[in-house]
Amino acid sequence: MDYVYHYNKNNKDAWVVSLLFIFTGLAIVVYLNQYPYQPRERDYAYVGSFYAFAIWIGLGVMAIIEKLRNYAPENITAIATTIICL
Repeated sequence: MDYVYHYNKNNKDAWVVSLLFIFTGLAIVVYLNQYPYQPRERDYAYVGSFYAFAIWIGLGVMAIIEKLRNYAPENITAIATTIICL
Protein backbone atom coordinates (compact mmCIF):
# COMPACT_ATOMS: atom_id res chain seq x y z
CA MET A 1 0.00 0.00 0.00
CA ASP A 2 2.75 2.43 0.88
CA TYR A 3 4.83 1.91 -2.26
CA VAL A 4 1.75 2.20 -4.48
CA TYR A 5 0.76 5.40 -2.67
CA HIS A 6 4.29 6.76 -3.08
CA TYR A 7 4.41 5.84 -6.77
CA ASN A 8 1.02 7.42 -7.47
CA LYS A 9 1.93 10.59 -5.55
CA ASN A 10 5.38 11.12 -7.10
CA ASN A 11 6.82 8.34 -9.21
CA LYS A 12 10.31 9.86 -9.54
CA ASP A 13 10.74 9.96 -5.78
CA ALA A 14 9.41 6.41 -5.54
CA TRP A 15 12.07 5.23 -7.96
CA VAL A 16 14.80 6.97 -5.96
CA VAL A 17 13.69 5.36 -2.70
CA SER A 18 13.35 2.00 -4.47
CA LEU A 19 16.92 2.26 -5.74
CA LEU A 20 18.09 3.25 -2.26
CA PHE A 21 16.34 0.16 -0.89
CA ILE A 22 17.86 -2.16 -3.49
CA PHE A 23 21.38 -0.72 -3.48
CA THR A 24 21.67 -0.60 0.30
CA GLY A 25 20.02 -3.97 0.78
CA LEU A 26 20.60 -6.77 -1.69
CA ALA A 27 23.29 -5.05 -3.76
CA ILE A 28 25.51 -4.25 -0.77
CA VAL A 29 25.27 -7.86 0.43
CA VAL A 30 26.32 -9.12 -3.00
CA TYR A 31 29.12 -6.56 -3.16
CA LEU A 32 30.44 -7.41 0.32
CA ASN A 33 30.09 -11.15 -0.39
CA GLN A 34 28.79 -11.92 3.08
CA TYR A 35 28.74 -15.50 4.28
CA PRO A 36 25.24 -16.76 5.10
CA TYR A 37 26.03 -18.11 8.58
CA GLN A 38 28.18 -15.87 10.71
CA PRO A 39 28.60 -15.87 14.49
CA ARG A 40 26.83 -12.55 14.57
CA GLU A 41 24.80 -11.08 11.79
CA ARG A 42 26.10 -8.00 10.07
CA ASP A 43 22.94 -5.94 10.37
CA TYR A 44 24.75 -2.67 9.89
CA ALA A 45 25.05 -3.53 6.17
CA TYR A 46 21.27 -3.18 5.90
CA VAL A 47 20.90 0.21 7.62
CA GLY A 48 20.23 2.12 4.40
CA SER A 49 17.48 -0.27 3.35
CA PHE A 50 15.99 0.05 6.85
CA TYR A 51 15.81 3.82 6.28
CA ALA A 52 14.05 3.35 2.94
CA PHE A 53 11.60 0.93 4.56
CA ALA A 54 10.94 3.47 7.33
CA ILE A 55 10.14 6.08 4.67
CA TRP A 56 7.58 3.71 3.18
CA ILE A 57 6.07 3.02 6.59
CA GLY A 58 5.57 6.76 7.11
CA LEU A 59 4.03 7.12 3.66
CA GLY A 60 1.69 4.23 4.45
CA VAL A 61 0.46 6.15 7.49
CA MET A 62 -0.09 9.19 5.27
CA ALA A 63 -2.08 7.03 2.83
CA ILE A 64 -4.32 5.80 5.64
CA ILE A 65 -4.87 9.37 6.84
CA GLU A 66 -5.81 10.56 3.35
CA LYS A 67 -8.26 7.68 2.86
CA LEU A 68 -9.95 8.24 6.22
CA ARG A 69 -10.27 12.02 5.71
CA ASN A 70 -12.96 11.34 3.12
CA TYR A 71 -15.14 9.56 5.68
CA ALA A 72 -14.57 11.27 9.04
CA PRO A 73 -13.63 14.61 10.61
CA GLU A 74 -9.97 15.38 11.20
CA ASN A 75 -9.85 14.65 14.94
CA ILE A 76 -11.52 11.24 14.47
CA THR A 77 -9.21 10.54 11.54
CA ALA A 78 -6.15 11.08 13.74
CA ILE A 79 -7.44 8.75 16.44
CA ALA A 80 -8.53 6.08 13.95
CA THR A 81 -5.19 6.19 12.13
CA THR A 82 -3.31 5.76 15.40
CA ILE A 83 -5.44 2.75 16.33
CA ILE A 84 -5.11 1.18 12.88
CA CYS A 85 -1.34 1.61 12.81
CA LEU A 86 -0.81 0.15 16.24
